[in-house]
Formats: sequence, C-alpha cells, structure tokens
Amino acid sequence: MTWRKAQCLAAVEQTVVPAGPIDAVEEALADPQIMARGLEIAPEGMPGRRSPLRFSRSERVLERAAPQKP
Repeated sequence: MTWRKAQCLAAVEQTVVPAGPIDAVEEALADPQIMARGLEIAPEGMPGRRSPLRFSRSERVLERAAPQKP
C-alpha cells in the first residue's frame, strides 16, 4: 500500500508479470494515444474516454454523461 505506481510497475516488470497502470481520469486523458485518436469526451461537462471501437456506418453519439450515484 505504500508503493507508488511507478515502483509497482517496475517490480512486476522485473518478474515478467504482464501488467499496466490504472490511471486517474486526468492521467488517462493526458495520454498522447488518447489525444491522437480523438478519444477524449466530455458529455455534460463530465470528462472521460470513449471506446476506441469504430463502426463503419455509424458514429456513436455521446450527449449525456453516465448516471451519478446520488
């Protein structure tokens, strides 16, 4: 519980365990791949990422944010 993300990833990499970071929303949105592929969304001002899946004849319309827990 006291390790930082980079320390944990380095440790599992040394033991050849497949792993990847779990990013906060801000970190994920700052990822160059997210920006290059146009995956950043903000329906109703709520920042997020869209699915990287693209369909040839239909574009996903994201007008509303996910419901929030009351």
